[in-house]
Amino acid sequence: MTRRAAIFAVILALVIGLAAGCVLWSLFSPGSGGFSALQSDSSETGSSTALLCAAMDVLDALNSQDTSALSDWADPEVGVTFTPYSTVDFSTDVTLTAKELKNAGSETTSYVWGVGLGDGEPMKMTVTEYLSDFLWDADYTACPSFGVDTVLYTGNAQENVTEAYPDCRFVDCYLPGQGDDNLDWSALKLVFLWRGDGWYLRGIIHSQATA
Repeated sequence: MTRRAAIFAVILALVIGLAAGCVLWSLFSPGSGGFSALQSDSSETGSSTALLCAAMDVLDALNSQDTSALSDWADPEVGVTFTPYSTVDFSTDVTLTAKELKNAGSETTSYVWGVGLGDGEPMKMTVTEYLSDFLWDADYTACPSFGVDTVLYTGNAQENVTEAYPDCRFVDCYLPGQGDDNLDWSALKLVFLWRGDGWYLRGIIHSQATA
């Protein structure tokens, strides 16, 4: 094979790979009209690849503060539970239905999401305030590492995602800290349930250094 032919073969492979990735993304994105395709083919959509694609779509919705797009992924039976500091506690964590998420942009209702680490005061915020001012404290779309059913980093808080969601799978979106001590690390765990026709979002767990 000549040098020119070899270069052409490499470029062709890159173009094909990029096109395949774009097609895959369009199938897994609810906003693109491909959500029904995701929900229909259980032979492929129950895979870890589809799980990661669902997680990427949820991250995009959170990044753009699009609660309507986020609601498309919400579990239609139990909604989405928001955990502020690693340890899931259904008795205190806020759970929102798909309808509540969809209407969050126009709602002024405040919820107590937990207590602040610094002052111990209740974190009372609207849904949009919680998402923008607390949950999305970093750009998790830029995570260097994503753990499928694996917690990539732990702090002092108890990690009980597998015990709290025994029938679910999760993607850990981990951002390491900037310093050598890694005290400013953070992560989002996106918990999904497979119902036979697609992945549905059950929980969003925010993690960070707690001491």
